[in-house]
Amino acid sequence: MENGKEKANTMQVLILNIHSIHLDFSEKPEYMDEERWKKTKRIKSEADKKRSCASGYLLWIMCQKMQIIAPSYGYTKKGKPYLQGVENLSFNLSHSGDYAVLAYHKNSPIGVDVEY
Repeated sequence: MENGKEKANTMQVLILNIHSIHLDFSEKPEYMDEERWKKTKRIKSEADKKRSCASGYLLWIMCQKMQIIAPSYGYTKKGKPYLQGVENLSFNLSHSGDYAVLAYHKNSPIGVDVEY
């Protein structure tokens, strides 16, 4: 980052340990969109719920860094999130074991995978 702003042509990668997410799962966190929250509540495994919450948190951090106010998510038929109304932003989420990872780039398609 330069002066608090993301460089336009730089890939960014965010990594979060799921154990840093402390939730009681009774109330939607402010950083999660409603669709992800509904999906998270249906998950039985607490670790998988934390992975979903961590992914939502990383999406929120990305939006903060990109100065995207009140993001609106859409979801593909396979459940992959995208930001509605935001052009040329590619991002990809992955989670495994104790980690969730989000990679994003403003002008190029991107993918990320984490295996633990």
